[in-house]
Amino acid sequence: MTYISTVVRGHGGLEVRYHPERVCQFKYSGEEELLPATVAVELLGPAEPPYVSLSIADARSLLDQLGTVLAEHDAAESAKTDTTGDGVDAGKAA
Repeated sequence: MTYISTVVRGHGGLEVRYHPERVCQFKYSGEEELLPATVAVELLGPAEPPYVSLSIADARSLLDQLGTVLAEHDAAESAKTDTTGDGVDAGKAA
C-alpha cells in the first residue's frame, strides 16, 4: 500500500527508512493486522513531518524512474548554460 500524508513548504532534508513486514495491533479493538514491508520517505523539519510510505513495488518503480528524471534535469540545466562567449547559440554557430 502506498500513501502520502500531507504537503509542506520547505523542509530541512529528508530521511528514508525501510520498514519490514510486521504485525500491528489496534489499540482499542485488540485486533491484529499484518502490514507489508514499506519504504518511508520523511521530510525533516516541521513539527509533524510529512511523509510518503511506499510499497516495495512502488519504491522499485520510483528507483527505476529517478535516473531518467534526473538525466532530464541535468540536460535542462546544461542547455541553460550551453552558449558560446559571443552570445551565439552553440548549435547555430557555423
